[in-house]
Amino acid sequence: MLVVALAIGVGCRGVAGFGGVRVDEWASHGRGVVGTGPTDGLSWLNSPPPPNATSPYDNATFMYCRAEGHAGFSGSRYTPVDLWIHVYDAHGKDITTANPATTAYLRQLHTDVYGWNFTVWRAELERCCAHTANINKTIDKKANLFWELLSVIVARRVLGYHTGADPLLLFGPQCFNTSGGLVCNDSGLAEVASVSVVSRPDGHRDPLNPVTRTISMLFRRPFEVQPVFYDVEVPNMLRVASPRRELLDLNPSIDGDKIPSTMHLRARTPFAPTSYPDYNFYYLPVRHLVLQGQVPNPRLPGSSLGYASAADLQSAFTAVAHGLLSPITAAGIADRVANFLTDKYYYMYRLYNFEYANRTGVSGYEYYLLEQDGSIKDGIGAYVDQVQLIMGNNVSQNATLLATVRRDTLLP
Repeated sequence: MLVVALAIGVGCRGVAGFGGVRVDEWASHGRGVVGTGPTDGLSWLNSPPPPNATSPYDNATFMYCRAEGHAGFSGSRYTPVDLWIHVYDAHGKDITTANPATTAYLRQLHTDVYGWNFTVWRAELERCCAHTANINKTIDKKANLFWELLSVIVARRVLGYHTGADPLLLFGPQCFNTSGGLVCNDSGLAEVASVSVVSRPDGHRDPLNPVTRTISMLFRRPFEVQPVFYDVEVPNMLRVASPRRELLDLNPSIDGDKIPSTMHLRARTPFAPTSYPDYNFYYLPVRHLVLQGQVPNPRLPGSSLGYASAADLQSAFTAVAHGLLSPITAAGIADRVANFLTDKYYYMYRLYNFEYANRTGVSGYEYYLLEQDGSIKDGIGAYVDQVQLIMGNNVSQNATLLATVRRDTLLP
C-alpha cells in the first residue's frame, strides 16, 4: 500500500494546474505533531546552531551518544536530536503535564533512555553483568539503536510492556545487582492508554546526513504500534554546522523558476511494523533522480533539473516512486543512484571513517545503500505503504497535491 504524493505550492499561488489540497491525514497522527512538533506535552529542543558554527555540537544541549563504532564509524560521536513525548488517558486527553508525578517520571525516563554515557554504562556492566552479558556487544547495541527503537523503549516503559524486550536495553545496567538480577520496579504509568514519541534529528547538525527528518510514533495499550510517519525536509538553503560549512539547496525549477518553498518527502509504514525503513532508501533516489541531478559542486546550492510544468515534475517523481516498490524495478533505480555514489557527493563517509561489511568510506556506504539484502535494490514496498512529496513550510496546514502512488494499487 504505497502512496507517493507530490504536493507543490509556490508561495500562495500554487503551481499552475493544481489546486491547494489539505494534507491533514498526515497531521492527524499524534494530534497534529507530525513535522511540526506538538504544542503541549514535554519537549527537549536544541537551539539552532550559531550562524558560524563549524561543529554539530555547537550550542546543542540534547544529544544521543553514538559511542564508538556507531554504524561503522571510528571514534565517539553524538547526534543532537529534538524530542517530544505525549501521554494520553483512555479518553484521548493529553495528561503529560496534568500530574507532577507523571511529568517527573517522563523527564527521568528521557534521561535514562537518551542521556546515557558509554563510559558509565561500561562501568555499570562490569559491575553487574560481566558474567552474563557481552559488554562490548551490549554497548554497541545501545549506541546503534534507531530512533524508532528508542521510541519503542520509551513506550514499553510507560505502558509497562516488557515482554520480548532486552532488559539491559530497556532499563539500563544501573537497574541490575551484582548477580545480574533486575532490581528496579518500574511498572510504568497505569493511567496512560497511549504514548506519542516524536524524534527530530536536525539536518543543520548532522554533517553525515544533512537532512532534517521527523519520526512520529504512536503506541496504544497494551502495546500496539500504530503506523509510523516520517517527514524528510528537503534541504532549502540549509547551512550545515561542519568544518566545510556546506550550504544545500536541492530544489529544481519549473518553467524556468526555481521552486522557492521547502519540500517534504513523507512516508508511512503499515500498522504494527516489524521493521523500520532507512529514510535514505526513498529520499536519496528522489534527491538525485528527481530534484537535484548532477551538479558541479554538491556542497553549494544548485540543481541541474528543470521541468516545463508541474505535470512533468509529477511524471518524474511518480516514475521513481513506482520504481522503488518492487525488486524487479527497484534494481534499476539502484543502478541509476549508483552513478552518484562517489566521493564528490558522499565525501563525508570518507572524512568520518565510515566502515560497513569490511568496506570503508563511500564503498561501504554504497554497499549498505544499494547492494546488501534489504537495500534499495530490493524495493521499499515491504516496509512502506505510503509516500508523499509535498511543498510548503507548514505542510500540515496547506499543500498542493501533485501526485499520489499507493502500494496497494500497484501490487497484488
